[in-house]
Amino acid sequence: MVLVTVTNFIIYYSHLLGEFRFYTLTFVPSVFGSSFTAFLPHRVKHVYHTAIFQCLIESLLVQRGNVLTKSLSSSLKLQTLLFMSCSAVILLGKQQHYHNGFWFLAPESVPPKEASNLSLYVLQGMRKYLLIGLALDTFKALVSCFKSGHWQLKHLRLESMAWLGCYAGIYRATLCYLQRHQEFSEPQKQILGSFLGGISYICYPKLTILSYALLEAVRTLWAKNNRGKRKRLGYSDLIFPLSLAYLIHTYVLHPHKVSGLTAIIVDSSTANYARQIRRRLEQIQLLKS
Repeated sequence: MVLVTVTNFIIYYSHLLGEFRFYTLTFVPSVFGSSFTAFLPHRVKHVYHTAIFQCLIESLLVQRGNVLTKSLSSSLKLQTLLFMSCSAVILLGKQQHYHNGFWFLAPESVPPKEASNLSLYVLQGMRKYLLIGLALDTFKALVSCFKSGHWQLKHLRLESMAWLGCYAGIYRATLCYLQRHQEFSEPQKQILGSFLGGISYICYPKLTILSYALLEAVRTLWAKNNRGKRKRLGYSDLIFPLSLAYLIHTYVLHPHKVSGLTAIIVDSSTANYARQIRRRLEQIQLLKS
């Protein structure tokens, strides 16, 4: 639906005005076309919103347009600290059931005092996420092989495997350590465990992951303060059209200012029509020069 309406509005405005103009080229028609997502089923709309908002955050980090984004994009320490904080917020939200979205790790209960083999508890959790990470790395390697046409082992990078394994291992090990400390409440143990687990971001430092963590952390805090106030239309329905229009507009006129994921999402949202406009503009610029 988004694909059809956005593309149709871009074409409609060009015919209505008789020419392409700066803001009516993609921005204005994209705002009107994507507004119809507000009437989609909640789960479908949630997927659209997640993809676009994540791309928006990542693209703003890529642009480094101000001191904050520039510092964050260039500092692995700041990124890791921010991811650790997001991890603590999200996992606590999932445990207390005011976050129902996807997250890479599921919250665990603190093992009971009488648990005899805590090492096995940690290793079992790590094994599960190591296998998930291995499956993701294998899939990425297959995609890379198909794209390059060369079937080489160097395409298999165990980055997701290392990240998820460390994430689960540190998280569970921290819970085991805090088992003996009665001065900490259950939520405090969860916060500390998930916060320290977030240091695993060092194993796989990707802005795509960080931008998703930021989005889910904001959603978690919003859900906590607005429990029981779910509406058919919300603020995200107002922000979504502007976000998608901004991404399409920037992708067409300044493609170097958007992330790789954004380029894929924009192309799929416009049936590659935005890419055709961008290439046509590049051809015109070459002719003028």
